[in-house]
Amino acid sequence: MDDQPATEWRPFAAGVFSIGLALLGLALPLSLVAAEIITAGLLAIFLLRLVKGQKFQLSRRDLPVIAFLLIRLNAGIFSPHTELAGKGLTYLFFCSAYAITAWNPEGRDLKTWRNFIRGLVIGGAVSSIASFYQVVEGAQRGIGLSGGWTVFGSLTGAALVLGVYQSINGGLFAKKYQDIALLTLNAAGLAVSICRAEWMVAFLVLLPAGVLFYPRTSAALTGGILALFLAITPLRERLLTIADPASNLSGREVIWAPSIKLIARKPILGHGLNSFHAIFPERLRPHMTDPGAGDWHNVYLQTAIESGLLGLAAFLWLLGMGLSLAYRRIRLAKTPPEQGIAWGLFSALAFFFIAGGLGAFLVRIPVVVLVFLMLGMISRFLTNKTS
Repeated sequence: MDDQPATEWRPFAAGVFSIGLALLGLALPLSLVAAEIITAGLLAIFLLRLVKGQKFQLSRRDLPVIAFLLIRLNAGIFSPHTELAGKGLTYLFFCSAYAITAWNPEGRDLKTWRNFIRGLVIGGAVSSIASFYQVVEGAQRGIGLSGGWTVFGSLTGAALVLGVYQSINGGLFAKKYQDIALLTLNAAGLAVSICRAEWMVAFLVLLPAGVLFYPRTSAALTGGILALFLAITPLRERLLTIADPASNLSGREVIWAPSIKLIARKPILGHGLNSFHAIFPERLRPHMTDPGAGDWHNVYLQTAIESGLLGLAAFLWLLGMGLSLAYRRIRLAKTPPEQGIAWGLFSALAFFFIAGGLGAFLVRIPVVVLVFLMLGMISRFLTNKTS
């Protein structure tokens, strides 16, 4: 791969790209509009590089992303519900965030990526403070600033996971007390989002950090967090529902009920993007806990119903390759910063992989951007030569 663009272009592009990626990390938990604008701007830099003669080579690591995007695109274009597909295609556009880190030379710079994580952690902390204010004012749960508790829970959870591993192995900020304060705010924000799946998955993917690096401190911290949850009535009640998940699916069992029949009806390319309202059986709507629900609350069912078994196979291939490459990098990392990035990427991707069983992050633009940025970073991380 030729990573050397024209001399007069590289300094400007490198600086703008690095600043833009840091600002994108900050914007994701704070403002959907800002995240959209910055993502589009970074993609424009990538396209300008191509115009200036930047060359890149496709590799086998790109095939799952390309296959997934093509299948989803076809599912949208040839949908029997084209009047609804536009929104789905908009979400699909933001999957191109993959190109920002996979095919932009600065996207392979670990320093640039660490700045993105810093921005994400700071943005998650600010959003968490806002969510506390909402709860104090009487809200049932915090939604941060970006809107929607699922988005808020997902982004604070991912910021917590990436931040913990980067803090342990790579040094997140110059002063450790800053790491502790900001990561604590993200953890607290995740708690008041009342997102049970994100709670449990964040705990699971952070277990290796506790066991490997700070076992005693982590055990004490876990005990303290559990005591806090038990002391605060809304958190305690929510936490106790995890003991009987089959009876506490918040109406998901109603949403999932027709999924197998719908997949069997259109198994190849599915029913089209954003087709939930067009195909969900009317007879089941009175039994929904949330009559305003607009997705299948499961990323795997969502993918299979919207883009068929082909789309689901491509999606599983995409996530599987991302996890395997990140795990391989953990084993091959030669420096603490590299190992911190590798552990963070592996664990944050696992966070979405597992939590996706109870949510559909493919219909949340900030989460789509974050997941595909991570996949792009992972796809080129094995060839990274800088730290």
